[in-house]
Amino acid sequence: MRIHQLRAKVKESKSLQIAIALMIAVIAFIYLKTFFTPGIHFEGTFLTKQDENTSETHYIGRSLSRDIQISVIRKTEKSTEVIYDLPYDFHRQYTVTVEDRSEHWQDNIKIDDEQGNILFEGGYLEDQFYLTQKNGEPLMEDFINFHINSSPFTVEYKVSLRHVADMAFFANDTIRGDFMFLVLSLFLFLVTAIDYKFPLFFFHLRNSLDVRDPEPSDFYLFMQRVSWIVLPIIGVILAIVAIV
Repeated sequence: MRIHQLRAKVKESKSLQIAIALMIAVIAFIYLKTFFTPGIHFEGTFLTKQDENTSETHYIGRSLSRDIQISVIRKTEKSTEVIYDLPYDFHRQYTVTVEDRSEHWQDNIKIDDEQGNILFEGGYLEDQFYLTQKNGEPLMEDFINFHINSSPFTVEYKVSLRHVADMAFFANDTIRGDFMFLVLSLFLFLVTAIDYKFPLFFFHLRNSLDVRDPEPSDFYLFMQRVSWIVLPIIGVILAIVAIV
């Protein structure tokens, strides 16, 4: 009777382990899929990239429960429309035209609004954070706004012409996740796993050169068990921050 009970417990334990492993695999798959989602970061919001066809690309997201969409439409080989549909009925449309490439490896571009008014003429280089005017001086119209728990899309909001040019050249394309936070998260999980599997590994690594046959104190063992809970929690928080 005891043998049957033991076998049943072993079988139940294996089933539980398989179920947990499958759950972890599903969560990891969903997480990595989210982490590597292509798109752009715009005003504190990640916009997911959606290609409709070879000439149209849309970036869609939500900010404070409001829809955001930026559309990039390739009209010709040298002309691209960039359309901003932002919260509170904010709509702007720009046309970026590449005229030629200068000797400084800049693209000489022109940016028009939807009425055909010329907003900018000069040089664009992806590695620079500003546009260069025809006289060689940087266009310093862009500035940084900090918005805490409020929408940046007010009546005074102005789309950066540098951002318009970047969108036309797909220079802002990236993935959702932040590798720095992900690496820190994985590091904490790895340290916890090693410490749990080999409880004295880090203790001996730290003290073996200074003390012969060192023994951990009760306080060390207590804090070690606390770290087995705290470090994974911090790791989960960092993993979440990496995709927010």
